[in-house]
Amino acid sequence: MTKKRLQSDRDAVQRLEDALIEDILGASDEDIRAEARADGIDLERQAESMRSMFEREIVQAGKEKMAAARSGLAAYRSGSSQIVSPPSGFARPGTRRITEAQRLTMAARNASEQTERDLEGIEEDIAELKALQEEQEKKS
Repeated sequence: MTKKRLQSDRDAVQRLEDALIEDILGASDEDIRAEARADGIDLERQAESMRSMFEREIVQAGKEKMAAARSGLAAYRSGSSQIVSPPSGFARPGTRRITEAQRLTMAARNASEQTERDLEGIEEDIAELKALQEEQEKKS
């Protein structure tokens, strides 16, 4: 197969992909429901399955972050000079991370706004992280 032919085939597949995506995005909710029913898909069951999958992933990510935090705390308490990097989901406290934490706590409760308890918890977490960071910087 020549390079020109191969590129032409790739372009055709890309155009088809674009058309399919445009068709899906342009479909109304009722069109999608009707098509799902025609295919024998129970949308409520499918939605529950997806919610369950997201919840499992959130729990697993939380466990991984907790394990990394415990490991870092143990290293800190032992006076280890080894630098422990935070898990990938963490960053220095900042507006973006606070907003993300607020959004996730609301999503976990299917809520539309923060409770006072949520905000206090986030502020406490940030204060603890800042204190640990300052102590680490003093040791460096």
